[in-house]
Amino acid sequence: MPESEFTFATLPDDDAERGVLEALNRGRAAQGLEPRSAALWHWRTRENPDGACLGVARDASGRLLAAIVGVRRRAILEGRPVVFLEIADVFNDFGAGRGLLRAKTYVALGEAFARAFGGPSGAGPTDGAPSKTSPLMWGVPTRRAHRIGLARHGYEILRSENRLATEVRRFAPGGALGVELEDAQGFPSDIGGLFERFARGRGAILARDAARLDWRYARHPERRYRIALARRAGELAGYAVSRLGAWGGETGALLVDWCVPPEESGAASALLAWAGSLARREGATRLVLNVPDKSPEWAFFQDRGLRVFGTDEVLVFRGFRKPYVMSWLFANWFYTLGDGERG
Repeated sequence: MPESEFTFATLPDDDAERGVLEALNRGRAAQGLEPRSAALWHWRTRENPDGACLGVARDASGRLLAAIVGVRRRAILEGRPVVFLEIADVFNDFGAGRGLLRAKTYVALGEAFARAFGGPSGAGPTDGAPSKTSPLMWGVPTRRAHRIGLARHGYEILRSENRLATEVRRFAPGGALGVELEDAQGFPSDIGGLFERFARGRGAILARDAARLDWRYARHPERRYRIALARRAGELAGYAVSRLGAWGGETGALLVDWCVPPEESGAASALLAWAGSLARREGATRLVLNVPDKSPEWAFFQDRGLRVFGTDEVLVFRGFRKPYVMSWLFANWFYTLGDGERG
């Protein structure tokens, strides 16, 4: 029998998942990180509309030696439906072996995981459904995972992340005439038309529809999100999502998602005013967000008084489909904090 055996599965899969959450939490505790709850695991694997995938390595006795958890997210890549895969958690049993042997199994698992789930995903031949492979794997790794990912798993650095932030007491962008705001508990069915307008001209973006947004924000088991919808003459013109929390070295109100077509300047001003007002009501002193520096939103938020600060986070990716290499993704991929685990 080989030293270790690999198993790859799309979740839920009770046999493949056996002991994985416990192992992940042992690894997180060793790094001083908060444990993952069973409710969070269930939400992101069994409730996720796009599912999740898992790679595990076990020895002959069934002991878990390494694991990789990927959260699948439907995306639009130059107008075609695909699946992006966020590497949300990894585990390596550093007690098994010494020196380089301590990462041997994890390195081999990562290479096999890429072969199993990475590939030039595209629309299916008849129903337009995305294939089971992903043209993009990405994540914000810990330092240890970062070193192995770049050295052995083919990952590249997309960018060192910056945050946009302002003191709430100085922030008064003002609203807009003709725009009505609604505090919502979930997302309406006409979100699809808004997303089509928002996605226009963006080469890569995670899909936003009522089912996926409700899963992400309305049904999260641990975080409380506040949702605002902006309408103009009854038509949906934008939405924003906020929560209290910490990110990028800041604690305050996090504007975790933003979907306002660039031409809807009135809705954008109204939603930003909502975010500032909400932050003050909830006792936050800072308003913080993250968008790519090549997006039109980067300049918009700075024009409204937010300023640029660095963070310790590095976003990395591995691409499986040309020409979507680092330079293309850097210029064309739009994302927010809410597109991943950190939001």
